[in-house]
Amino acid sequence: MINEQLILKLMSYINRKSVIGLMEEGFPEFTREENDQIPELCFLLRKAGFLDSKHKNCYFLTPEGEEALKRKLPIG
Repeated sequence: MINEQLILKLMSYINRKSVIGLMEEGFPEFTREENDQIPELCFLLRKAGFLDSKHKNCYFLTPEGEEALKRKLPIG
């Protein structure tokens, strides 16, 4: 099951950093369980049009993703 709070947390994190690169060790701002879900969430958010990627495993918010984050829209 997709956790909407985790999606918003991830999108907020990406928004603050401008772009993220997935790392094997994960991100310190997230728990181990959350880090385990991030690759799948990035894939799903990209498929939904909220994230884009210029390089493998590097993601940034699309304008649609930025708008969804501003409105805290239900995603998924």
